[in-house]
Amino acid sequence: MKVVIIGSGNVATHIAKALVAVDISIAQIWSYHYQNAISLASDINAIPIRDLSEIDLDADICFISVKDDEIANVISEL
Repeated sequence: MKVVIIGSGNVATHIAKALVAVDISIAQIWSYHYQNAISLASDINAIPIRDLSEIDLDADICFISVKDDEIANVISEL
């Protein structure tokens, strides 16, 4: 299963770590703040990405975990 997480805040971090704890690997992490994506990705052995255009759209699941007022912006960029 290929999982992508968009966001790197508290909720995204808990989702990522919970999935990894049950042996579900995360393929990619994106964040508005690339350093945050790098940090979370290194914790869970994922690939940090700089731009939403790099998201693997063939992923089985894509968790969008950003501020509510940013969800529409993120979706429009996918």
